[in-house]
Amino acid sequence: MLLALQWNWKPLSPDPDTARRVGARRGPPVILTVRAGEMHAAGHLFLVSENGVWLADTVPPAYIDGA
Repeated sequence: MLLALQWNWKPLSPDPDTARRVGARRGPPVILTVRAGEMHAAGHLFLVSENGVWLADTVPPAYIDGA
């Protein structure tokens, strides 16, 4: 499960290239695919920050590919 440990919400990237670029700021990136559409359909909450970043409070393992 992805948890927002240091932050209240977990940022999600819209595509792998963005995820690699953002992740590389903290070391070698690990890219996981989140099935956000399925999460939304199941009632999970997402927010969009003022600068357009999608956020989730947690991402259950059932919605993560590549883990």
